Amino acid sequence: MKNNCWHIDNISSKKLPCKPGIYLLHDEDSGVVYVGGTKNIRSRISTHRSLLRKKKHTNEQLQKAYDDGELTVNVLVVLSAQEKSEKIREIEGYFIRSIPALFATDSINLRYSE
Repeated sequence: MKNNCWHIDNISSKKLPCKPGIYLLHDEDSGVVYVGGTKNIRSRISTHRSLLRKKKHTNEQLQKAYDDGELTVNVLVVLSAQEKSEKIREIEGYFIRSIPALFATDSINLRYSE
């Protein structure tokens, strides 16, 4: 997976699609894994990056992983521009539930940690 990952500070926004999709934020050192679904991958990663740099991200585990390590970005799925929010959330949930089978950890997605 490392081959398709970029450090969140080093990935050019131009390399990220302006389309709906699913992305992964991961820190191998701490094991932190965050999966996100969005209508615009480029915009969402830019928002994460801005909040992390300013130390204002609402997910404390993600902020700590950024501060302490190598937080990488991997675009998992790019969907058609017409994809509905419900479908994006459904696919995002599938990936979040799959994290324990793919990594030696659970995801840190707050809304799915019930």
